[in-house]
Amino acid sequence: MIVKNGLNKIYNILYKHGIYLVLLLSIILRIFDLIIPNKSLFWDGAVYLEMGKYIFSTGKLGLIEIFRPPLYPLMLGLPWKLNLNPIIIGTIITFVLSIASIYLIFLIVKKIANKKMGIIAALLFALSPTHIFYSTKILNDNISTFLILLTIYFFIKNKNYFWIGILCGLSFLTRFTNGLLLIIPISYIFMKFLKYKEFKIKIKKILLLGIGFLIITAPYFLIIQKQYGDFTLPLRAGSLIIKKVGESISQNTNYYSEGLKSETPLFLVSIISIFIILLQINRNKKNEKNLKLISIYIFTLIVFIYHTHLARKEMRYMLMIIPLVILLGIYTISKIKIINKNRILNLIIIIIITILSYNKMNIELTNYENEFLTKEPTELINNYYNADLKGSVGIFNPKIAAYQDIKPVYYLGGVNEELLMNFDNQNITTFIFSNCDIYCAEFNIDCQNRTRDLMQQLNSQYDLEYNKTYNWCEYYIFEKN
Repeated sequence: MIVKNGLNKIYNILYKHGIYLVLLLSIILRIFDLIIPNKSLFWDGAVYLEMGKYIFSTGKLGLIEIFRPPLYPLMLGLPWKLNLNPIIIGTIITFVLSIASIYLIFLIVKKIANKKMGIIAALLFALSPTHIFYSTKILNDNISTFLILLTIYFFIKNKNYFWIGILCGLSFLTRFTNGLLLIIPISYIFMKFLKYKEFKIKIKKILLLGIGFLIITAPYFLIIQKQYGDFTLPLRAGSLIIKKVGESISQNTNYYSEGLKSETPLFLVSIISIFIILLQINRNKKNEKNLKLISIYIFTLIVFIYHTHLARKEMRYMLMIIPLVILLGIYTISKIKIINKNRILNLIIIIIITILSYNKMNIELTNYENEFLTKEPTELINNYYNADLKGSVGIFNPKIAAYQDIKPVYYLGGVNEELLMNFDNQNITTFIFSNCDIYCAEFNIDCQNRTRDLMQQLNSQYDLEYNKTYNWCEYYIFEKN
């Protein structure tokens, strides 16, 4: 009896204050990464920083990659324009939005199921190794996840479709594939139409959704049309770069299914959630919540299939659906009556899920750190990234320009034939790069030959001013004779 009363008290404390404890745990798990000095910037993060400089300097500094959406670069460029450190501000933005996303999944599941299931869902997402690792990295993944969850929260709360369209537009300008988010409200409207035949009401909602989406996205496409003469260029260029990267770097088709199993113990449960949702619809045909869950399931499945189809795979691309996998899995569990009504069983389940997730988190975070997390030596930062670069600067890696306010000549994709054929006409005063910047697949003999030819040209026409090796990468600074 004493033990039972004690467990009930613990349950009551967790029920009342659980979400705040989860948020505190989330901050603790993520904050240590904030204070690691000399963290290496990710390639994509460096590009976003440079795009921000390019936008706010009206093209005088930085660089542009047209296939990348503009919202995150705008968020990074503004602090730079205000003479603030965009790397620090960008890291803080990502950190805050990662914590906000955990609170949003709590609110969504609380609305769909109940408060205690919301707390469990938030805990699972807080312990997601992919979410933890990328929560302090300057990448667009966390703002993308935040906007997706905010859109779904508005959708679940029956907010005006105009505002849902606005959020879908913002999400799209963070990552173009987030345009798939429109599937959720559109599929729900379609199912409602099949059920109730309210044609005028449904058309009105579609129009409000479209107007909200276009208010955000149309100015961007108009600017692209004016500047490049083709408003579809970012989308076509994005498709081309995905194909090109996939030719040299690819993963197995089961990469994401195996990854999601490591992310959350509810992955397999989420797959069968569609049957539970359909069963609930059959029992209560007036409950529109289940139609919304079907729309979320459809979106999650399509995103999973789309990214599985691509050759290039990274678990961070799954951040847009990891919380939704948790949502669908938690909803399925919430329909098991013995779990839903028994407090002590609830507590045992929370403890088991926490232990399983924490162990998985430690293993996966170690893998992430071994694969991706590198610290830049202070000497490299001072004498390479912050070197006194003279004249026109040629780079193969955008990280160089992220550390300096320059407008480089950026050779995206490595050494191409055009660079070699017109080498004498490039008018580049300084070349700065490492051999790791120019990736050549083992089977790509042409790429290897072009890289060798470049080094021969540089050694004959330029002076080698800097040459160091760190972490298997050899760094060079060549200046014109």
